[in-house]
Amino acid sequence: GQSSLRRAWRAYRFKSALFKFWAIAMERYSMPILYGKTADTETLVEQLKDLWVNGIIATDTATEIELLEPRVNIAGEFREAIEYANLLIARSLLVPPLLLTTERTGAYSLGRVHFNLFMTAVERLAKIIAEALINDLIYRLITYNFTDVKEYGSFLFRSQPSPEDMSRLALAFNQLVGAGVLDVSTDGDWIRSMLGAPKQKIETDTEYIKEAEKVYNDLFGGENSNE
Repeated sequence: GQSSLRRAWRAYRFKSALFKFWAIAMERYSMPILYGKTADTETLVEQLKDLWVNGIIATDTATEIELLEPRVNIAGEFREAIEYANLLIARSLLVPPLLLTTERTGAYSLGRVHFNLFMTAVERLAKIIAEALINDLIYRLITYNFTDVKEYGSFLFRSQPSPEDMSRLALAFNQLVGAGVLDVSTDGDWIRSMLGAPKQKIETDTEYIKEAEKVYNDLFGGENSNE
């Protein structure tokens, strides 16, 4: 098959080379190049060799010394190129750019859209992995040990709604229950599942009920009270 990361390979190789070239550029141009004009070049070269260490040099009026520096911000150029490579890698993996850095800000609604897109991509990858596990592992384990098996199970993917979604769902369910469209006694489990809430636990243990009745009678007086 074809790897899902193949789309990111070119940007990854480009980014890897950028770090190497950035280090070379910083080594060459982190300090300006000394350029001198004089009649006695050999003497000036010897003096310029120790200029960064000594910090002092004396010349005649005919000698000129200049600092040759890059006309562009080398660090900034490489950084922008690396950020662009990161953006290409993120796009190839369906990762929204707002999840990669905090330097660029955006509206809250836009951030929510990007996050929902990211979760959709993650869920898609999870389904691919789940299908591979069932077909390549679980299917073989069950087939080797049991016969006449028609179902091999499945993975359940649950997404927790955001607080805003829960608020809107709660308002909608409240209106539907008030209008009689939904019944809490019969539709309660479904409503809780939509809100991401656990199922309601109903105690039906007979021993628990008897113990509760005994405690109640002991406290408030009853047929089992000692008073």
